[in-house]
Amino acid sequence: MDPPRLLPPFAELLAQKDYSAYLQLLAQKGIDWWLDFQFPLLAGHLAPLAPRILNDDSSSPRLHFFTICFRPGVSMQELDALFHTFCVEQDHEAACACIGLALNNIWESGREFARSAVWNKRAEQLWNSDTISPLARSALLLHFCFGEIAAGGDVAGVYGHLTTILTLAEESGSPSIFLMYSALGAYIYCWKADFAAFEIILDDSSPYLTSKNASPVAIMQHMISRGLFTLLQGKPKEGQAIFETLLAGPNIEQMPPSMWLLLHGHYLYCLVSSEDRQGIKELADILRAKAIPEHNQYFHAYLHFNLGIASLANARPHKALLHSKEALRLGSLCDSANATRMSALLYGQALADLERYDDALAHFSIWIPKWQAAEYFFIAALAWVEIGYIHLKQGDADKAGSAVRDGYKLIPAQEKILTIYRPANYVTRLEQALPDIQTVHIKECNKPIEIRTLGKFSVTVEGRRVDERQWKGSQGKKLLQAIISLGGRNIATSRLAELLWPDADGDRAANSFKVCLYRLRKAVNCCGDSDYPWLVVRQKQISLAPSFCSTDAYLFEQAVRKVFLGPIDPVTLGNSLSLYRGNFLETESNESWCLRIREELHDCFVQATLLLFNHYKINNDLESGLAHLTQALKHAPLNESLLLQAMESHLAMDNKIKAIDLYNSACRSMKKKHNVGPGKPLRALALKMYNSA
Repeated sequence: MDPPRLLPPFAELLAQKDYSAYLQLLAQKGIDWWLDFQFPLLAGHLAPLAPRILNDDSSSPRLHFFTICFRPGVSMQELDALFHTFCVEQDHEAACACIGLALNNIWESGREFARSAVWNKRAEQLWNSDTISPLARSALLLHFCFGEIAAGGDVAGVYGHLTTILTLAEESGSPSIFLMYSALGAYIYCWKADFAAFEIILDDSSPYLTSKNASPVAIMQHMISRGLFTLLQGKPKEGQAIFETLLAGPNIEQMPPSMWLLLHGHYLYCLVSSEDRQGIKELADILRAKAIPEHNQYFHAYLHFNLGIASLANARPHKALLHSKEALRLGSLCDSANATRMSALLYGQALADLERYDDALAHFSIWIPKWQAAEYFFIAALAWVEIGYIHLKQGDADKAGSAVRDGYKLIPAQEKILTIYRPANYVTRLEQALPDIQTVHIKECNKPIEIRTLGKFSVTVEGRRVDERQWKGSQGKKLLQAIISLGGRNIATSRLAELLWPDADGDRAANSFKVCLYRLRKAVNCCGDSDYPWLVVRQKQISLAPSFCSTDAYLFEQAVRKVFLGPIDPVTLGNSLSLYRGNFLETESNESWCLRIREELHDCFVQATLLLFNHYKINNDLESGLAHLTQALKHAPLNESLLLQAMESHLAMDNKIKAIDLYNSACRSMKKKHNVGPGKPLRALALKMYNSA
C-alpha cells in the first residue's frame, strides 16, 4: 500500500513550515482516520513530522498515541497510561481508539489472549455511554469482534452484533466500516454454513470498493473474503486469480502477521482445491520462510495448520498429522478456541488419510458436538463428509450415506456442503458414490419470518400469521409482494414508489413509500416477540434479509435449478416440487411486475415435472411418474406437454378411458377459458385413441 499524498490543507501548512498548525490539524483529524481504519492515510501524514513529535514532551496525548500506533511491540503499560489520560481529559473518541489498538496488539502478539478481558470491560463502559460517535462505536465493536473470533471463536456472540454494526455503519456513512463489517460477517456466515448470506453481505458492500474514502486495509479484508467465497463456489482458479492480484500489490511483506497469513492461507486453499501440487509446494516454502516471532503462538499455530493442509494435499498425511498436533498445542497455549477447532479438523483428516479409521472416527465423535455447540457448522459438516468417506472405504455405503445426511442437517435448506482444504470435487465424488442419498433438504421454517407466495399468500412470524386487520389495507401487502416480485435484493426505493404510486409526483410518491414501509414493518414485527431487521434499506435500495426471512418462491427456484445442473435425484426433485402449492400470487395480483416471475416459476415447475417424469419413465416406473404429472396438472391443467405425457402414460398402462376423460376435460376447459381447442400433438393422440377403440 503506497503512502497517500498529503491532503491539501496539510501540504499547504507543511510548505509554509507552520508545524504547530499542522500538528493541531493532525490531532483533530487523525483519530477519525484511525477509527475509520485509514492507517496508511494517518501514517502518511504523520511521517513528515514524526521526529518533531517524538522529541517534544509537550506533544498532545493524541499525537503521542499516533506515534506509538505504528511502533512494533507497543508497551501495554504505555497504552494503559494513555487510556487513563484520555478518560481524564474526557476525550472518549481517542479512548476508543486506544482500546482498539490494545485489542489489536493483543491479537497480533498471538499469545495470552486472556489479557483482552480488561480492555473489553473498558470498551463495554464506553459503549454504554452516550459520548461517542457512531464511527467510534462501530470501530470499537469491530475490534472487539475480530478479537473474539481469534481468541474465543464466539461465532454466536459476534453474529448477534452484526445488525448493530450495520446500523452504525449506516449512521457513520463510512465505506471502510461497511467493508470491515462485510469481511467480519463473511467469516461468521462461512462458519455457520450460511453461504447465501455470505454472498449477499459481500455483494451489498461491493459498491464501497470504488469509493475514494474506502481504506486500503478495509478493501483488502473484503477482497480476501471475496476470494474465499469464490473458492467455496467451486471456482478455485478464479479465487486464485483474486489472491494473486492481492499478492502482487505493494508492501505485502510489511503487512501485519494476521493479514499476511490470512491472505497466503486462503491462496493455499485455492491451490489445494485445484490440486496444483507444485504451487502448493512453492507456497509452503514461502510460509516456512516467513519470519514470525517465536512467542507469537497463535500465528505459529495458524502457520502449522496451513503447512498441514499443504502436506495433506501432497499425499503426506503423517507430516500433516504432526503439523496438526503442533497447531493444537499452540492454539491451546495462547487460549485460542478458534485455532484449536480448526486444527482439530485437520487432525481428523490426517488420521483418515493414514487409514487409522477407528482413531479418526473416535476423534470426530468428540469434536463434532464441540463444533456444533460453537456454531462451527461448516467444519462439523466437513467432518461428517470425512466420516462418510471412511465408511465408504470400509464398504458400508449405508453408514456413509447416513453420515452425509447428518452433515446436511447442519446447513441451511437447499445449500450444498461446499469444499475447502480438499480438492474441489471432494464432496461431489462422495455423493456420486452414494446415488440414493438425498442431498437437498427442504426446510421452509428455518427462519423466524416465513413468506408464502405460491398459492395463497401469507406471512407468518414465529409461527403466527399476519392477518388482514394487521395489514391495515392492501398497500403494505402490495409493497411486500412487489419487493419479492422484483427479486428481493437491492431494489431502488424510487422504482417501488413509481410502481405503487404512479400518479403521484416524485416527492409525494417517496413520502407514500416511507409511510407504507413503516406500516409494513410494523404489521409484520407486531406478530412476533422480537423486532427483526428483515427489511434492510441501504443507499436508497431495499432488500429482504435472508438471515431472518424465507420466501417459498425463492426456495423453490433455487432447489429446482440446482437439480437441473446435476444428476437427477428423484426424491430431492419430488420434495422440491412439493413447494409449488400454486401459481405465484395467483389470488393477489395481476400487475405487470408480478406476471413475469409468475410465468418463469410456472415454466420452471412444468419443466422440472417433465424432467422427473422422464426419469421414472426411463426406469420403467410409469406409475410414479404419472403420480407427479397428475399432481402438476392441478396447477397447470391446460399445459399440453403435461397432458400429452399423462395421456400416453394412461394408454401405456391400459387406462384408455382415463386418457380419453383427461383429453375431453382439457378440451372443455380450453374452450371455456380461452375459446380455443387443443394443439396438433394432442389432437393426433386423441385421433389415434378413438381409431383404436
